[in-house]
Amino acid sequence: MRIDDAATSGSGGGNGDGFDLGDAVIVVVVVFLAVIVAAALFWWVLLPLLLIVVDLMIVLVLLVATIAGRVLFRRPWTVEATAANGEKVVTEVVGWRAALRRRDEIAESLRRGQRPVEVLSPAR
Repeated sequence: MRIDDAATSGSGGGNGDGFDLGDAVIVVVVVFLAVIVAAALFWWVLLPLLLIVVDLMIVLVLLVATIAGRVLFRRPWTVEATAANGEKVVTEVVGWRAALRRRDEIAESLRRGQRPVEVLSPAR
């Protein structure tokens, strides 16, 4: 084997396969920019969306708990209606469906110009 063959065979020669500082700097800059873009995306897009979802979940849980509490513990629903002349009618009714029926009855009475019967004033 000649000395020229050993120098060009890729064993320890400087033929461009080694470490290049310019390539490493470019890789570091690209990684740094990718981290900054990912952090900005998280901060301004993903985190607000996550907080909105958490807020909606809390509201839904509270809504379900409130309705379940009213239905299970038989707490009365307050039904309010206001006539065209400004007269306000307030009554308390136990049960969701009964409250909806009572609301319709009050609305129909007020449409006919009559004062609904069994008008209770809520104890507040």
